[in-house]
Amino acid sequence: MRDQITDISEQYPLFPLSRETEKKPASYPDPAFWLYIYPAAGEHHNIVIPGSRLLCPWGMAVEYGDDNTPPERRKHLLEALKTGLKTLREYHLPACRILFSEDNSTRQITVWVD
Repeated sequence: MRDQITDISEQYPLFPLSRETEKKPASYPDPAFWLYIYPAAGEHHNIVIPGSRLLCPWGMAVEYGDDNTPPERRKHLLEALKTGLKTLREYHLPACRILFSEDNSTRQITVWVD
């Protein structure tokens, strides 16, 4: 058993494999950052919010990164994504519990917890 133990010393200061496989999220608020944080919305949400529709966080991130999106819309998207992230951290929730809903008439985005 002792022959299987690797001594960590000056000869092996860091294991190169652990350094190479570390995943680093993209810089905030890059759209790739939001893809890393939130899972894609699936069909498993049976919540119906009257007068609104549920948005996929990945779709929101893509729309946020699109150059053709108006600045006001980008601002609303970023605020909603940041509010969802704040809720995740504050209540220690998994990302799949966060839902984004867009009002059909005003296009305001609200954050809901499933």
